[in-house]
This record gives sequence, structure tokens and C-alpha cells, in this order.
Amino acid sequence: YKIVKGKNAVIIFDDMLTTADNNHYYTLHHQNIIINSLKQGDFESIYKVLSSVIEDINQNPVSINMAKCVYFEIINTAMKALGELDPQDYNEIMHHGAILPNFFECETLIDVYNRTVKFYQTICERIRKIREADINDNKNSIIEYVKNNFYDKNMSLSLLADKFDQTPSSISRLFKNEVGYNFVDYLHRLRLDKAKELLKNTDISISDIALKCGYLSSHSFIRSFKKYNLITPGRYRELNKK
Repeated sequence: YKIVKGKNAVIIFDDMLTTADNNHYYTLHHQNIIINSLKQGDFESIYKVLSSVIEDINQNPVSINMAKCVYFEIINTAMKALGELDPQDYNEIMHHGAILPNFFECETLIDVYNRTVKFYQTICERIRKIREADINDNKNSIIEYVKNNFYDKNMSLSLLADKFDQTPSSISRLFKNEVGYNFVDYLHRLRLDKAKELLKNTDISISDIALKCGYLSSHSFIRSFKKYNLITPGRYRELNKK
């Protein structure tokens, strides 16, 4: 019972549940979040999941059988997470000596929790370093991709993250550091530069220009144009028409 209550806790007989415990403290959803977050080096998301599991257990009496299930599932996820990594990332991490701690030396769930948190923190830090090196190698390709595809209505940080195997936050930092604007501002500037060119040199309608430049509607285009240029597209065309 010290697995549940802790090594030095006073254990009350009435707290020793022997009946079935129908609460699901650690679910497949929890496991999937941890594994997917580990691949991205997102330690904060992993920490939230593990903390919520331990908090739920601490707030509710837990049977010894349920405690064993949680105990082994947490260990199992840690082992499974390593196996789910990209082979190159896995080899890089193993090369730096980041291996699973000996969970079976743990005497309580809190011990398992603390070692698991430390394990994931170490792995995530390593993965972030790998990702940062990778994004530096590909930064020109990412920026060029946006320049060449700014008219894509689906252009977003998530799309770039999936395409270049990065996290949205790392892509966001890249634009801020390399071009001096956040991603959204940079994308709008590309779109609006093209829009201004079309307004000056063609008779294409404003709604068609909006669609050509990646905006979902003329309303969103006019709103963005006015935000960045302080005048409407129609007024800009009047002032600059050749």
C-alpha cells in the first residue's frame, strides 16, 4: 500500500480499497498526448498530463490494483515513447546516454512520477536541440516556401510544421529571428504587396484580388489592407492607378 500512499504515510484501514475502482486515471488519450508531445520535444504538455494523473490519484482513494495499473502504464508509456521516435532522433538521444531510469527501484507512485518527469524533461531538451539544429539547416527553404506559396488559403504555422517536421512554436521563432516579423505579419505583408501590385497595374476586381492573394473573402482582405496600409484597397487604387 505504500505504492499508493507513500513510504512514510500513515495508512488508514478504511482507505485500503479492495472493491473495483471504475475511475480511469490514466487513459489511452493521456498516453497519445505524451507520445506525440515527446516527438515534438514539448515537455510542458507531458508535465501537465502526468501532473493531472497524480493529482487525480491524490484526491481520490485508489485501490491497490488500480495503483498497479497506473504504475505500469506510466512506465510502459515511457518505454513506448522512445520506440516511437524517429530512428535518427533515437540514435542521437541514445548517443548522449539518455536512457530509461530503473523504474522498478521506485517504491511509490510519487517516485515513479518524479523519475518519469525527469526522464521526459531530459529527452525533450535533447529533441529541442535536434529540432533547432534542423530548422537552422532548413530556414531558407521554409522562408522561400512561404514566399512562393503565400496565396495558399491554408498557409499557417501548422501547415509549415507538418511539412518541415517542426513545431509551430519553432517555426514562429524562426520568422521572428530571421525576417523581423512574426509569421502572421510576414504572410500579410507578402499578400498585400502582391495586392498593391494588382491594384496599381490591373483592373481586376477587389474580390478577385482578395482570392488571388490568399484571402478567404473581400471583407477579410479589406480589413487587413486597411490595418497595414491605413487606407482601403479602393482608395489605394484611386491614388496609384497608372
